[in-house]
Amino acid sequence: MKDVEKLLKKLISISSVSGDERELGLFLASMLEGDFNVKTQKLGDRCNVLATIGKPNVLLTTHMDTVPGKLALKEDKQYIYGRGACDAKGSMAAMICAGLDAASAGVENFGLLFDVGEETDLAGIKKALYIVKPKHVIVGEPTGLKAGIGQKGVLDVKISSIGKAAHSSTPYEGVSAINRLLDILQKLRKMNFPHGDLGLTTVNIGRMSGGVVSNIIPDYAEAEIEFRTVKPNKGIIRTLERITNKYNFEIICDLDPVPAFDSGIAEVLGAEKIIVPYFTEMFFWSQSKAVVFGPGNPKFAHTTEERIDKSELERGRQTYLMALRNSDLILD
Repeated sequence: MKDVEKLLKKLISISSVSGDERELGLFLASMLEGDFNVKTQKLGDRCNVLATIGKPNVLLTTHMDTVPGKLALKEDKQYIYGRGACDAKGSMAAMICAGLDAASAGVENFGLLFDVGEETDLAGIKKALYIVKPKHVIVGEPTGLKAGIGQKGVLDVKISSIGKAAHSSTPYEGVSAINRLLDILQKLRKMNFPHGDLGLTTVNIGRMSGGVVSNIIPDYAEAEIEFRTVKPNKGIIRTLERITNKYNFEIICDLDPVPAFDSGIAEVLGAEKIIVPYFTEMFFWSQSKAVVFGPGNPKFAHTTEERIDKSELERGRQTYLMALRNSDLILD
């Protein structure tokens, strides 16, 4: 039985910021190859790692990469701290230990998949879909050991506005691109966007820029806006196209929500069902039945206080193991 806390500390000690997951991928492949059939899938100098026993009907999966920002690896009686502790190396450590325990117990037909680039361009999961076709998937993310059976979508857009420069002492000779942009954003702020089983659509005007100096009427301005959506994104896209009219409108990211679906995995996990407000790789497993489940409090993810509760880490490991041991119940 592998020590899940010791393994997590080792995983945290290997830096794996998005785009720099090579060392962690090599470590995982080397560690798992004695107990699993290991396949690596190259993406430049880094790789996805797939470890299987038999035909993987049930897949435990999470991402290798972390957001930037070095954090000291440390621990106290209750927590392990460090970059990736809960997002998502806690899930990774628990999955690996559960997988090794299951292998030792003679469990067959399951797999572990660890991919790259989840925090940025999702390149790893997009490629991994070609090498494994499981019936059921448990996506490891910090959910506090609750089962995410649906999740909101993401729609990121950039709206740019063109004006006409002039001296600020004669503003009537120009057209303010900033004012044009503010008019559009004010319309957005007054709109009632869809709500449904996944909750409310939320809107964040995350970035604005425009103009050069205060004594010139600005001839260009832009804003980036993120929607967390609960209905197919095409409805909001049509609305944006209408209200931006002749102004430039660019889609940066368009990923639809995953409708809530009760696959039965939550019951096997013995977990409370929730809707996940953030985006996960659950989106890509539309051909499988998937849930999002893992140890860790999501409020600590991406923060300078990232940590994971040791007892929750162990419970995660035991719950993943239970899912693998009872895969016949999941597959019914």
